[in-house]
Amino acid sequence: MAKPLLTLTTLTEYPTVEIDGVPYALRPADALPASSYQALQTQGDRFDALWKVPQRTAEETTELETVLDAICRLMLQAPVDVHDKLTDVQRLRICQAFLELPHEGLQSMRQPAILKRTTGAKSPHGFNGSTAAPTRRRGSPRSRSRSSAPSSR
Repeated sequence: MAKPLLTLTTLTEYPTVEIDGVPYALRPADALPASSYQALQTQGDRFDALWKVPQRTAEETTELETVLDAICRLMLQAPVDVHDKLTDVQRLRICQAFLELPHEGLQSMRQPAILKRTTGAKSPHGFNGSTAAPTRRRGSPRSRSRSSAPSSR
């Protein structure tokens, strides 16, 4: 008998996040409904854009918080009252836990920007999960002189 092309399991035990002593399921990306997956893509892209703004306006800050809340609600299966009492730092930590989950079976689909991030130690720069220092474009005098000098190759 030929080996199956695809093996699926519909009974899944999700990892949990415990809030006030109660466990709530954290849905892996491959368990999200298509509409939630698409919303995660859209919201993740918007979060990234807002996060990169060096000096946000009050409106941008409010939108960033709203988008973070929406992303967290897509990832965590919890009642509205539980989501409502979470702080932004707690939402970021939930999103970080989500990023640490394996995201299998999504290679053929366009992955949300949020799933493309690398995870690691807690980043002081925010949600992106990167532990690398921010890159600076100042460059050394030596690198500037190279870029203005004609190449000898």
